[in-house]
Amino acid sequence: MFKLMIKIHNKTKLKYLCQTKRKNYMEYTGSGVYWLKHLKKHGFDFTTILLYQNDDLEIFTERCLYYSHLFEVDISGEYANLIHELGPDQKQQFIYWWKYASHEMKKEVYKKRGKSLKLYWANLSDLKYTHICENMSVKQTEFWCDIPFDERKIRMEKCLIGLNKFHEDKDGDSYIEWKESLSKSSLNRYNEMTIKDKKKLGVEISKTRLSMSMESKLNRKRKIQKVYDTGKHDELFLRYSKERKGVNNPNATIIVWENIEYTRSQFVKYIRNITLSRKECFYILDNNPTDTCFYKRKFKRKHIMLVCPHCDKKSSKNQSAMLRWHFDNCKHKKDIK
Repeated sequence: MFKLMIKIHNKTKLKYLCQTKRKNYMEYTGSGVYWLKHLKKHGFDFTTILLYQNDDLEIFTERCLYYSHLFEVDISGEYANLIHELGPDQKQQFIYWWKYASHEMKKEVYKKRGKSLKLYWANLSDLKYTHICENMSVKQTEFWCDIPFDERKIRMEKCLIGLNKFHEDKDGDSYIEWKESLSKSSLNRYNEMTIKDKKKLGVEISKTRLSMSMESKLNRKRKIQKVYDTGKHDELFLRYSKERKGVNNPNATIIVWENIEYTRSQFVKYIRNITLSRKECFYILDNNPTDTCFYKRKFKRKHIMLVCPHCDKKSSKNQSAMLRWHFDNCKHKKDIK
C-alpha cells in the first residue's frame, strides 16, 4: 500500500510532502536533503498527516502530482521539498530531476557513471560480454523498426544539427575535453595492439588512401596544409617523428633475427657487431629472410678445400681456378728432371 503524507515540524512548523510503502509510516522521517538537514538541526520532532493511500501505482502517482501542484511544494517557503513529489516510480523521478538539474550536477553524474561503467565492462566475462552485445543489438533494431521512417529522419536531422554545433565551437571546453579523451583512448588502444594488428591497420589505411579520388585527395591535402600552417602541430610532429620510428610504426619493416625483432636502423647497428660481409647484410635488408633461411642459403653447399702441395695455399669456392692457374704455376714448385 502506497501512502502519501505531510510531515510538519512541531517547533519550526516547516512542512514536507513525502510518500512511502512502509507500514510504520508515522515514524518514517523522509528522504529530502533540505528536510533531513532541518531535522538534524532542530530535532526529529514532527507530526504526520496521511493524505492518500492506494495500491495502484499509476493512480497514486497522479495523486502525488496533484497534491504537489496544489500546494506548490517546489516553490513554497512553507515546504522543504526542492522538487515535486513524483511518487515511487524512480524512472519518472530521474527524468524530472534531469530536466531541472544544473550543468555542473550533470557533469558529476557523467563522471561517476563513466567510472562505474568502466569498472563494470572491465570485470565482465567473455560470455556475458557477448550476451549483452547481442541483446543490445536486438533491442536497438527492434526499437528503430518500430519508429516510422519520417520520425527517424527528423531524429537524425536533430542529431546532425547538434553535432555540427558541437564541432563548430572548437575553442570550447567541452570540445577540448572530448578531443583529449578521444586521443587518450586511441593511444591506449594503439599501444595495446600487437605488431601484426598494427601492420593490418597500416595496410587498411593505405588501401583507403589509395582508393580515394583525386578531388578528395586534393581536399585532404589542403586541409592538412591549413592545419600545419597554423603551427599547432609542430610539437606533435616532432614527437611523432621520434616516437614512431621503428616498432611503433605499423609500416616499418620488422626483421626477425634469432627470435628478436629489429627495425631496419636497429638491425644495421646490430650487423656491424657481427661477422657478416657487406653483401650479405644488404641481402638480409632487401629480402628480409629469417635467420634460419639465411643460414641455410649461406651453408647450402659444402666445398672441398684444396691445398697446394708446394706452398700450402688453400683454395676458395672456385676449385677449378686453383687447379688451372696455381698448381702447375706455383713459384715454390721444384722442377723435376
